[in-house]
Amino acid sequence: MSNCDAVRNHIDAYVDNELAPESRDEMLQHLTACQTCQAEFEVRTSIKQRLRRAVLSQEVDPALQARIRASLREDPRPVWWLAWKPQFVAAAAMLAVCFGGAIAYQLGHLRFTAASQDAFVQQVSSRVPGLLRVGLRDHVHCTVFRKLPKQAPTLDALVQTMGPKYAGLLPIVQSRMPGEYQIVMAHQCRYQGRRFIHIALQGDSKLISLVISRKDDGETFGREHLTAALANSELPVYRAGAQRFEIAGFETQDYLAYVVSDLPQDKNLSITASLAPDIRTFLNKVEL
Repeated sequence: MSNCDAVRNHIDAYVDNELAPESRDEMLQHLTACQTCQAEFEVRTSIKQRLRRAVLSQEVDPALQARIRASLREDPRPVWWLAWKPQFVAAAAMLAVCFGGAIAYQLGHLRFTAASQDAFVQQVSSRVPGLLRVGLRDHVHCTVFRKLPKQAPTLDALVQTMGPKYAGLLPIVQSRMPGEYQIVMAHQCRYQGRRFIHIALQGDSKLISLVISRKDDGETFGREHLTAALANSELPVYRAGAQRFEIAGFETQDYLAYVVSDLPQDKNLSITASLAPDIRTFLNKVEL
């Protein structure tokens, strides 16, 4: 089972311990060697754990429980796994409601409550050191959990939502990105007490964000003992990864800037290296 597509088709069965021993061994070997499939495995495991917790924590309408019980009594086949315990009946009822939601989540269409979104953002960003969390959090909050338009907005619409001060970033970003990526969102926003300039692009089912935030007093990557993934005499770039997300960060005198995506590490760094000099030049002019 060395093919990535085949592995991903069997990840759910692997998580649920439904594979034969020899197939589990093959899966384990592949997941150990393949970062991309390992990230997919972590995401699906997290989804199942969160769904299980959500199901067991919900109070179900007694009328719905009664309908489920009645339906089970009418079915002559044994239902030993329910054992007629109320918590299992409640779980079955909630699963009936949540099953479609679990599939939708994996397809990227589920919209959690604000609290659930924040919990997921916190869980993912906790794996990333220090200031690199800042860009990842806004990317997940604004891009992953947002229903993006199917068609790219017009330049006039993007300029309007971006605002005149930072609209000059739009042609820089679009010109430096691979041709299949189009800007689908550009705005200024606030998340967890910070203000952001955020440009998101989509292409080939992948998402890329340029996230920029003004520094708070004393903030700098250089004080966090990070090792630069890309470095020259003027502009070091720092990186981290969490689940399927890659984060690269660089800074100017007044700003922290990030490129965040679900691309492989080398591609995310390559895009960052292409963007960073022109973004720095633009931000240095804004700082004046």
